[in-house]
Formats: sequence, structure tokens, C-alpha cells
Amino acid sequence: PPAGESDPMVIGGEVYAGTCSGCHGADGAGAAAGGTGAQLSDGALTATFADPLSQVYWIAHGSEGASRPDGTYGDLDREGGPHTLDLLPSVMPAFPDVPPEEMAALIIYIREGLSGGDPADDPNFNVDTFEANPAALAAMIEEVTALEPNDPDAVATVEGAETE
Repeated sequence: PPAGESDPMVIGGEVYAGTCSGCHGADGAGAAAGGTGAQLSDGALTATFADPLSQVYWIAHGSEGASRPDGTYGDLDREGGPHTLDLLPSVMPAFPDVPPEEMAALIIYIREGLSGGDPADDPNFNVDTFEANPAALAAMIEEVTALEPNDPDAVATVEGAETE
């Protein structure tokens, strides 16, 4: 394939630019730099969503469909405590129609490219696993996006979830 056609950083960057950057900013700084979305850069995203599949659930269902009944979302064991919807600078819309392989690339791009995540911390979602078997990542994503809304803890039941 042509250069970049199978590179998740290129694919994810394109999806991010077209879907996410309007609110989160080109560099993921979000509301801290004049955007309307939450900060994704400098470890903010990986601190909130330790498991990449939880991030998939959040993107697919949006803030109203991916939070718990008490308003918490993301990692309950997050340093400093879990985030709650009232801390968001704005509502996160749902993006249920992002194709699974593009969603996988987007997750890798945000985690590694914007949030500074270490690929070793995400054994299923990194450049090497994407290039080796994007269909496997797509299958996990399809399973997560099919989960019912407002039950983010169900992500732990998906094979490949990186819960502790």
C-alpha cells in the first residue's frame, strides 16, 4: 500500500483532524487553549481512560451515553479521583459511526501522539498491533460499540480489555 495508508498515526491524525480537532484543538489542548472540549494532551486522556476500550466507549456513546448514573466516567481509580460530567467544559457528542479500523487508528493517535502514552502501556492498541492485525482491533471496537449506553463498566467484559 502507499506510504501512510496502513499507518495508524496517519489514519488517526486524519480522523482526528476531521472529527475531534474542532473542539479539542489540533494539539489536543482543548479548553485550556481556547477550545470547547476537554484536554487530551500531556497525559490527560490516558489518566482518565487507562483502558483504550473505555476511550472507545466514550467516543462512541458521548458524555451522555458513556457516563455512569452518578455522573462519573472513565477510570474510577484515576489519580485524583474519577472525572465527573460537571467537570467537562462542554458536552462530548457521540460518534457511533466512525468505522472500527478508523476508530482504532484514532485511539492510537490520541494516546500516543497527543497524550504522550507509552505504546507498551497499551498492548492491544499501538502502531505494531494495528499494522499486524487491524481486523482484530476492529472486532474489539465493534464489541464495545455494541454495548448498551450508560454502562461503561461493561467494557471490562470485552476480551482484550486492559482492566486490572
